[in-house]
Amino acid sequence: MSEPSTRTSGRNGQGLRRRDFLALGAAATAATAVTTLPASAAIFAERSALGVDLLSGEPISVGYVAGSDEWWQERLDLPWDYPDFSPEGFSIEIVPAESMTVGSQLADRRIELAVHGLFPRLPRPGAAAWKSLYMFASMPASPEMVFGPDPVPFLAWSARMDPQPSEAAKVRPILPTGVDGSLRVGLEMRSPLGKGSPRVDSLRTTSPPQGIVERTANFTVDNIVGRPKLQEGLYLLACGAGVWDRGFRGTLDQLRRRDGLDSVAIGIRLPDLSD
Repeated sequence: MSEPSTRTSGRNGQGLRRRDFLALGAAATAATAVTTLPASAAIFAERSALGVDLLSGEPISVGYVAGSDEWWQERLDLPWDYPDFSPEGFSIEIVPAESMTVGSQLADRRIELAVHGLFPRLPRPGAAAWKSLYMFASMPASPEMVFGPDPVPFLAWSARMDPQPSEAAKVRPILPTGVDGSLRVGLEMRSPLGKGSPRVDSLRTTSPPQGIVERTANFTVDNIVGRPKLQEGLYLLACGAGVWDRGFRGTLDQLRRRDGLDSVAIGIRLPDLSD
């Protein structure tokens, strides 16, 4: 008598599918991020999975730096990243990204999303309303991906306040946009300081678990109320609520003297294959 066959039919017999592979990769990334946390934050992270639902969450207040679409023509980094820069005389205007009017240049295209780090500076120790900060972006699920999230989120960048304020290196992933210029991003802020802490209260949210705030944004090139408009240039994803809803006009030095403006600066541009 022959031995029973161990092969299965259909999709289950094809080995590890691409969706499963991505899911495992996302889990490994999250696990790596958690292991780098200090003990108190690591214990907190074990009780709640790392990751943002990019289809929900509180809205991100998104600001756009006027005129920044011209920066990428000569340099890939930000003006204040160079040693000859002086913040005192650098004028900057920030407008709410929801109020912009754009065309369809970036619709259904592949774009470079450069995560430049925290703006206008790293928070002072004890001044931030979060202990750990994670930024997620999305990739659309391929047609064969029957199970799992769509879009597929991935951890793009992170920062933390313990033991000292620090942030990850810059990254420049190439991502596709939707037919309407859709690009989904999310921020997850964790503050395992215990209920009643002023810093936890400043990030108050109705979404459990306590101490975690999730904010999301979905860009577009269409004239859709409530969604940030996508074009080339520098965007500021605020950690706090309503930070850039009224815009700003002044100098970079003025911004750096203020607390509570913590934002993740992301640059959007069409990729140059010669870079």
